[in-house]
Amino acid sequence: MDFPILYLSGYIVQHKVEYYELLEKVRDENAWEEWISYILKGVEYISKSTITTIKTIKKLMQYTEYLLKNQTEFYTKDFLETLFIHPYTRIETISKKLDITRQTASKYLKICEELKIVQCVKIGRNHYYVNEKLYEIFIKGVY
Repeated sequence: MDFPILYLSGYIVQHKVEYYELLEKVRDENAWEEWISYILKGVEYISKSTITTIKTIKKLMQYTEYLLKNQTEFYTKDFLETLFIHPYTRIETISKKLDITRQTASKYLKICEELKIVQCVKIGRNHYYVNEKLYEIFIKGVY
């Protein structure tokens, strides 16, 4: 995994006033029960949020799989997974992962762009194919 699944820090940042108040109480009054309760509440909240995120990604992946299977002739599980490993990919990544030519990988990504699965973003000389719907899921994460 490249990033944490249960991102408790996001919850703490969102509730930092309470975090610091309880931290002071632990230091000054040895109030561990309140602190533990706060942390467990955060773990519960983040766990539920993460489950929702995972279910949303799964639905998007299933929809993308449906599009690829029904609108293209090149669907493979490896291709689908490559589109979801990161919110973006490059022609070179597809070419290496699928062991296909750069030209074929480019063609696949252009078709995906037409299907609105990815959007091509050019930065300098590089083209990045952004899975915007996946990116939005990560950005709109609830904490």
